[in-house]
Amino acid sequence: VDGLKAINDAHGHAAGDFALLRLAELLRANIRASDIAARIGGDEFALLLDQLDEEAALEKGQRLNRVIADTHIEFSGRRFGLSASIGCIMITPEENEDQLLARADQEMYRVKQSRA
Repeated sequence: VDGLKAINDAHGHAAGDFALLRLAELLRANIRASDIAARIGGDEFALLLDQLDEEAALEKGQRLNRVIADTHIEFSGRRFGLSASIGCIMITPEENEDQLLARADQEMYRVKQSRA
């Protein structure tokens, strides 16, 4: 989630928590039952998209970015938007979980930097 600190600072931590819950709802509503969405920690989520090749996964990430950007949160009479930086990596059999998450994290930061 991009800008969660700004949401927390401007609207309070309850608003940030509400934004995270709303984002989780958006993810759940826009992935298939066979996919998995999980909050890794803080403002980071991971998606495991079952049986998708890299091109389809990238397209899914772009669609999710649009859905998130088109969503406005209303909390305690305040309205604010959400945005996210979504990176995409393919799982390889030789990686363990820590290596996979590290590579996913690097890709997410690469996407975030390219948007700045």
